[in-house]
Amino acid sequence: MTDIVFTRRGFIKAGALGVLVLGTDISGAVAQAPGAAVELGAYLGIAEDGAVTIVSPASEMGQGAYDALARMVAEELECAWDSVSVRAPWADERFRNPLSKIQRTVNSETISGYYSPLRKVGAAAREMLISAAAQHWGVDPAGLTATQGRIAHAASGRSISYGQLAAAAAALPVPSEPKLKAAKDFKLIGKAIPRKDLSAKVFGTAEFGADIFEPGMLTAMLSLAPHPMCKITHVDSAKAQTMPGVIKIVPVDGGVAVIADNFWHARKASEAIVLEYEAAPTAELSDDVIADRFSKALIEVPGQTFPETDFSVFPPKMIQPDRPQVAKALESAASVLDMTYDVPHLAHAAMEPLVCSAKLTPEGLLVRGPLQAPEVSRQVAADIAALPLDKVRVEMTFLGGAFGRKWATDFVRIAVQAAIAMPGRMVRTMWTREQDFTMDQFRPAFRARIRAALSDTGEIAGMHSQITGPSIWRYQKKKQIPGMADPSVAAMLIYDRYKFPNKLMEFHEVELGIPAGYWRSVTLSQVAFFAESAIDEIAVATKQDAYTLRRNLLSGPGHGRLVAVMDKAAAMIGWENPRQPNVGRGIAIAYGADSFCAMAAEVEVTERMFNIRRLVCAFDCGRIIDPSSLEAQISGGIVFGLQATLWGEVPFADGRPQVQNFGEFRMPLISDIPPIDVHLVDSDHPPAGAGEASTPLVAPAICNAIAQANGTRIRRLPLSKSFDI
Repeated sequence: MTDIVFTRRGFIKAGALGVLVLGTDISGAVAQAPGAAVELGAYLGIAEDGAVTIVSPASEMGQGAYDALARMVAEELECAWDSVSVRAPWADERFRNPLSKIQRTVNSETISGYYSPLRKVGAAAREMLISAAAQHWGVDPAGLTATQGRIAHAASGRSISYGQLAAAAAALPVPSEPKLKAAKDFKLIGKAIPRKDLSAKVFGTAEFGADIFEPGMLTAMLSLAPHPMCKITHVDSAKAQTMPGVIKIVPVDGGVAVIADNFWHARKASEAIVLEYEAAPTAELSDDVIADRFSKALIEVPGQTFPETDFSVFPPKMIQPDRPQVAKALESAASVLDMTYDVPHLAHAAMEPLVCSAKLTPEGLLVRGPLQAPEVSRQVAADIAALPLDKVRVEMTFLGGAFGRKWATDFVRIAVQAAIAMPGRMVRTMWTREQDFTMDQFRPAFRARIRAALSDTGEIAGMHSQITGPSIWRYQKKKQIPGMADPSVAAMLIYDRYKFPNKLMEFHEVELGIPAGYWRSVTLSQVAFFAESAIDEIAVATKQDAYTLRRNLLSGPGHGRLVAVMDKAAAMIGWENPRQPNVGRGIAIAYGADSFCAMAAEVEVTERMFNIRRLVCAFDCGRIIDPSSLEAQISGGIVFGLQATLWGEVPFADGRPQVQNFGEFRMPLISDIPPIDVHLVDSDHPPAGAGEASTPLVAPAICNAIAQANGTRIRRLPLSKSFDI
């Protein structure tokens, strides 16, 4: 099998091998002679021996994008799936997600963004191969069919392989609008097929960040101040300098890197470093101080509104709330239900701690690692090394989990700073588990106060929902949208699909100085608990069934898919069935860009003990690429959310996080996982995101079930604060 590596040099070599190379930007592109660099996106290569290579343009962190994106190309190409090999990508504007216009793997946008463009890549290549075969035989292309990597001419009984046609096909114009297959003809999409990365991960040959190796490579371990904004005043490295294997100690962001000949030497020497630094911005911060500041902020800090958004027009129209009308609804209500909820800081806690490698040579800078944002990382690396962008290459390995943490570039910056000090040598910079926890960019703690105006007939006449905490966008230096509070904090604090009048969402910002970052499901990680708990409390206060209330609030056109998954989850949990004493059932829903999720829980509560008897989930994300992979994503998201619900918390005292390892941040064991049942709704709708959908619903579903079981309303997470778990 011919091995094709798509580097700049690889483009030149490809022509000599008779290779057809295509990408997502197929409009007006031409597959040219050897050496011609066509502006492309995700690349497809076909070698003379029929080997097909597909570069999957997104980061693979367990969610299945590596396989799914390649399958989209292969489906339309009509090649033999066992002839396909998949390659990890590198940072390149040609790999940008057509949806977000940047190369990144976040926001569950990968499948929806690449689905149509990558299918067109495969379809265009198929049509070019058919045209090349027609010219070769002197026949009408309409009489040719493509299947399993061959072109067949039924009338003459002849067939020819893609590999034999690749060179000729590469010289043909690329169709701008190739014909896509009908869904009924899919052979790969929608099927449960073993993933392309499965074997390498099972047998230990898959390359993760810590697996990077080359002869002469060095290892850097870090000695860091307790906060990234701490100013270092003195470094005592005298002892570390004399320790075995130490080559150099260099300053990096927030501390120093000890570069040595192996991991152990670097690790031991880094522990001998003594740093002196000015007080951190969080020096006096504790959980009690944070709670007090939240209480004051809800009263004293002016609220930033988050408008309702009308997505029926483009660009979406922001509808600002009518404050006087909301105030009037609350003042004139038959009763007002006043609810306050709290969620703590959370760590990302990926199984793979932060790691990144870099090498500076006269030819340029190479960066390799587990990255969610390769394009941004490339620019960051170029800036630090003072190199033009075309002299920086960023390559991605598999990610051992990320959940938003590896979208940040702080660990990339430090890796490049270390490598610059050792030109000509690859330097792998590794973070300890303790540093991965204490220097995390945490999902912030938040408090919400929700006041619901209720009529004497039990209807919601208005709702004022306030949230306070840090702005994630501000910490990440993301430009704020005029007239809109930080959407990573306040979006969907009141579900816009719930039909009732007079909604007001406000964000009362509190700057804590604690590093803040995006966490799996972003805003829904906090607001789903707030919003869906509040709906259940309203149901109790107005003596309505919680499921029926939601159904009534979703009446009207446009909510069919959301109602359908909620109905299915209710049926799966046996909502209408009689309950045993101390047993409760809870339900919660959430939705994103064309994906809809409903979860129901059944629990048994006895004083300070409770048992999760079942968790069920119904999910609709449109067209399913692989049902087995999708079910794994939904189930994995449930387990991730279960950890946050039961034990997830990073307490602060004396300005520092009090969690350093999994001994203080408990993860669920197999024995902790309740029975989980997932129902997937397949449909003809375009595919949408799935990786984050189930995570935020675990907490409200379980807490609503607890309230039904014994009347105890949980308004503060994690549940280990209220129960012996």
